[in-house]
Amino acid sequence: QAWKFGRSGTQLEVDAYPRLPRRMYLYLNAGASGSTLYPDVRLGAELYRNFDAGWEASIGARWLKFDSGSVTIWTGTVGKYWRDWWFSVRPSLTDKPDGTSSSVAVYARRYFGERESYAGVVASNGTTPDTDVLTGQGVNLDTSFVRAEVQLRIRRSWYGKGWVAYRDQEVGAGLARQSVQLGVGVRRWF
Repeated sequence: QAWKFGRSGTQLEVDAYPRLPRRMYLYLNAGASGSTLYPDVRLGAELYRNFDAGWEASIGARWLKFDSGSVTIWTGTVGKYWRDWWFSVRPSLTDKPDGTSSSVAVYARRYFGERESYAGVVASNGTTPDTDVLTGQGVNLDTSFVRAEVQLRIRRSWYGKGWVAYRDQEVGAGLARQSVQLGVGVRRWF
């Protein structure tokens, strides 16, 4: 559920993590919304492989369909588990109707005795192509983002999640917008 720009919208989505042989598993995602705040349809798939000494790698894609066109995001990760910690780097390449953009995100999480209870931080930076409305010239707009998050078991297979984030987003050549985001959520594992 989101409230932005004086509008509200709902997106329903389902995630699955089926196990595969040879220390692999999949991430699968499907979602839908009738709101302009979300994509009409979202689909995702990513193949993960666990290696020795706590290393993990993945490769996958996300597809988002909007009224104005579709967006494909190619992504992957390289991660390392060390004691109660998980560190990961995720580059992304986004192909959309107005061009291609790239970003990278770095994650650090500390787990609390189980795989879904953790506190962590994620920081990302990336560029998006755009056209300067005054000059008509192509520009690359930068966005930086940092988020602190926590997810804890409420009871049995129910988890509560909360986060606070700061975003510094370039909206035009030399113009930037800063925002603070707060979020809460509930997850149910089956």
